[in-house]
Amino acid sequence: MIRASNLSKFYGGKRALGPVTFEINDGETVGFLGLNGAGKTTALRIMACDLRPSGGTIEVGGVDAVAQPHEVRKRIGFLPENPPLYMDMIVTDYLRFAGELRGMSKAEVKRRLPEVLEITDLGDVAGDQTRDALARLSPARRRGPGDRPRSKIPHPRRADPRSRPGADRRDAQPHP
Repeated sequence: MIRASNLSKFYGGKRALGPVTFEINDGETVGFLGLNGAGKTTALRIMACDLRPSGGTIEVGGVDAVAQPHEVRKRIGFLPENPPLYMDMIVTDYLRFAGELRGMSKAEVKRRLPEVLEITDLGDVAGDQTRDALARLSPARRRGPGDRPRSKIPHPRRADPRSRPGADRRDAQPHP
């Protein structure tokens, strides 16, 4: 469970977050919605112990994130919108580095790496440099501002054409 109480963050006199109070139960999926500058990323960075709050409390799995940030980091992962990557590192080397940085033993990293590659769907780019992996995985990042995607065809592994709105039903195979 993640529990925040009167969580706030100030930069000088400017309020970046809160105060906010919320609970997220184990296994629950939530989304933070709000306007730009509302504090969504700030709240996530505080939960991930990448940023200290100015006030309030935050617990992750019953552990005080301010008093014991290293213990909390062992329990969670956080991938920001623009992750701090070493662009020349191989994806698997970066994952090993990140695991060890978070306190995992080399043996534990080795044991968990295949699982992490599967969960994150990075298996196809595991041997690539991170810069190449980002280019392959994020075609939207290669477009300039205002450019529109050239195709709206879904990736074949991601979508079933029978379920697409407006799909030509004559070509679709019947469901078993």
